[in-house]
Amino acid sequence: MLLSPNLDAFVAILERGSFEQAAAELRITQSAVSQRIRSLEEQIGSPLLIREKPIRPTRSGEHLLRFARQTAALEGDLAEQLSGNRDGWQELRIAVNNDSLDTWLFEALGPLLKKEGLLLKVWTTDEGRTDELLRAGTVAAAVTTRKEPSAGCEAHRIGSLRYHCVSTPTFAERSFPNGIEKNALRTAPYVNFDENDTLHHEWLWKYFRLKPHGIPFTLMPSPQGFIDLTKLGTTYSLCPWQKVKDLIDQEVLCDLTPEKTITRALYWHCWHHQSAALQQATEAIRSFAKGNHSANIG
Repeated sequence: MLLSPNLDAFVAILERGSFEQAAAELRITQSAVSQRIRSLEEQIGSPLLIREKPIRPTRSGEHLLRFARQTAALEGDLAEQLSGNRDGWQELRIAVNNDSLDTWLFEALGPLLKKEGLLLKVWTTDEGRTDELLRAGTVAAAVTTRKEPSAGCEAHRIGSLRYHCVSTPTFAERSFPNGIEKNALRTAPYVNFDENDTLHHEWLWKYFRLKPHGIPFTLMPSPQGFIDLTKLGTTYSLCPWQKVKDLIDQEVLCDLTPEKTITRALYWHCWHHQSAALQQATEAIRSFAKGNHSANIG
């Protein structure tokens, strides 16, 4: 049987990033923290931590972290049911891509988040990598492009984000005088969110059989920054339709290729064993998806 003090030490190390800070949080010595981790590793029979900076869990450690957080959430629910009230807060830990956070997420979870006693904790990364945080046990749910759930999880279709290629009319006239064609695309600067962003690369290849090598681009790790930078007329970008449709109607931006869009299907992955907060969040996401008929949500 896994002892709670040992699990507490394990989780504290990963949340704080070091044995020293975990000891300070738990108000015990660093030596005591080390002893608890050794006991856990001996009991489980494999290393649990990769001792680098920051400290990371091994594959076994990922499974244990997910177990520890599921257990803590379920214990909190049980205490509430037995006592009729909750001492403290419920946490809802989710991973989501930035465009979902900037477009539809709060519409879906807004009513739930208005409830007292719920703390939302959000990790952001590319939609193709959010499920890594779920598998690692860092979060209890993730918005991802993966259709199939990981072990111990379930998946629900949310809908899709449709991206349109936009620029200012002035930029379009200057950079694409003969329309959107290969030679012009080789020299026109575009916007990428970060070094892991492949959306524009996919668009270039899908419609023009162009690879991104040698094409100028800027990095802008902010969804609103994408819009603001594009509005300056110095670049063009792929943006969620929900964020640019009004700007196109107002002729601030123009849709460079209305028929050449990229669509990202999105899914809500979450633990099978759900706390009350996670169960309510899953129900809210599914209700939102049903209301939108799992169609375009951004």
